[in-house]
Amino acid sequence: MPPETTSHYEITALENEWSWLSAAPGDEFLEATVQKRLGNRIRDLRVVRSKRGVILQGRVPTYYAKQLAQHAILELGEMVAANQIEVQ
Repeated sequence: MPPETTSHYEITALENEWSWLSAAPGDEFLEATVQKRLGNRIRDLRVVRSKRGVILQGRVPTYYAKQLAQHAILELGEMVAANQIEVQ
């Protein structure tokens, strides 16, 4: 199975679709929660809120870590609109 990748085109398309993305004060709490859960397994973490839910961005070494980040957000009662975390 080939590794999952997100092209620049796909990210640009999502940003255009969700051009009204916002950073809310609660987003820092979400980032801190994910960072605490994953520790040094996640780099360049960014959590952005959209009308459809939360968009996760960053880099992790494994698909398991990517899944952990998503579940941390879901456990806080947030919807995940997109998980753009890259596995490297």
